[in-house]
Amino acid sequence: MPSFKNSIKNIASEYLPSIGTALLIIAAVVLLYCIWSWLAEYYTRPQEGFQVAQVFFGNQLNKPVTATANITRTNPILELPGNFKLTGLSIKPVDATKDKDKKVVIYIAANKGDIQTQTSRQPLTNPSDNTTQFSVDGDYKDVNIFETSTGTAKYVGGCLLFDKAGLDYAEKGLIVTVYGLAPYALSSGDYEKMPEISSPTLSINMPKTGLPEILVEFTKNYKVGWLEIKPETSSVDANDKIVIRYSNGFDNRTNIYTIEGPYMLNFVNSKDTTKPVRIYFDEPIIASLIRVEGALLSTTTSVPSSVTIKAYGVLSVARDEVNFKLQRQKFDTKGIVIEGQKCPNAGEMMNKQLQAQLICESLEYKDRERNKRLAYEKDKVYLKKLEDQEREIRELEGTIGSLIKRKNARIEASTAGTDIDELSVLLDKAERARTEANQYLADKSAKRNAVNFKVNLDPQFKEVVNKLTANQ
Repeated sequence: MPSFKNSIKNIASEYLPSIGTALLIIAAVVLLYCIWSWLAEYYTRPQEGFQVAQVFFGNQLNKPVTATANITRTNPILELPGNFKLTGLSIKPVDATKDKDKKVVIYIAANKGDIQTQTSRQPLTNPSDNTTQFSVDGDYKDVNIFETSTGTAKYVGGCLLFDKAGLDYAEKGLIVTVYGLAPYALSSGDYEKMPEISSPTLSINMPKTGLPEILVEFTKNYKVGWLEIKPETSSVDANDKIVIRYSNGFDNRTNIYTIEGPYMLNFVNSKDTTKPVRIYFDEPIIASLIRVEGALLSTTTSVPSSVTIKAYGVLSVARDEVNFKLQRQKFDTKGIVIEGQKCPNAGEMMNKQLQAQLICESLEYKDRERNKRLAYEKDKVYLKKLEDQEREIRELEGTIGSLIKRKNARIEASTAGTDIDELSVLLDKAERARTEANQYLADKSAKRNAVNFKVNLDPQFKEVVNKLTANQ
């Protein structure tokens, strides 16, 4: 037994140091891996959504003239080409020397009629100072201004109002550029997660009419969410539009589909030629070939190396093909054929579902509006009661003041004190007169009782006198 214990001790003394060293090495490796992963994630992830590239998230909704104000004191309303969720704002004063320190309050509403009604419009909040004031010389790219932490849009509408926040408006007006997407579009986080599609092939196509197209070709069908286009600087005109069309392998690229943009059914080309143009699709497209038309090139022979077009998305799957064909209503009487497999004809069901969804959204919107109106009516009733109470209080205060004035006037004009003094004097005189009269009567009575005299009466009267004396 002792020999067994000694052998255990020998084994422990021989291997335990090696085991401890191995554990330390493993712990160090794990720690280094964690640090490396954290650093890699920190330096490769975008900060504040798309702020690393310092470009706006969303599509440009309006195209202001560079040197002329589109917002002035007399015309502070900017109508958008439809209802959109806001994703970015650029506000520049025409006269930066005088107006750069001024601020505005920005409101959003569904239309021009609602924007002029205080209860129907919504103010934008600046999270930097938690106020509703925005500097007139700023680019507001932070998606946190326009989205919640869950990616829900904060501001949706079709009309903006720029009201002065200080004593005066910008003297020569403002140049405002608005960025946004359709209300149903993905959030910035969803677009950000889409990886870059590697190595697309770029070529030029010259249509019979119009500008040359840059063809962006993939080897497979991809679900593309957005594009980043860097054109030739010398050829870009800020007034030009960009048209996007696409095809896919579902029909061997037979059909060419057009994407409707927010500005005149197209996309606005950037006025800043030093930065790439970003185009976001409200609904990701399924494409193996994308056609980009616009004033992007100075040549019609080949795509120069200075021109780049990056596409971001993921490989499409069978479900994407089903959804695409449902949306395009490409289905037969028996069902949709997907790679030899048949799916039930769901066109009618999908249309009903879409209609039901639109009805539900409409009812929800009406409920919100009705709740707002009810709250507004309750506030009106409450304020009316407060106003009536305040008026009654003022009337009561006036009545009390009038009574006090009348009382004071009556006290000042009263002669009751003087009358009481005079009455007291008269009563004293009357009392003295009464006392003197009583004394006089008493003295007179005493004198009458002291007089004794005899009266001789005729015999005929003596009998009468005797009767009177007997009666006494």
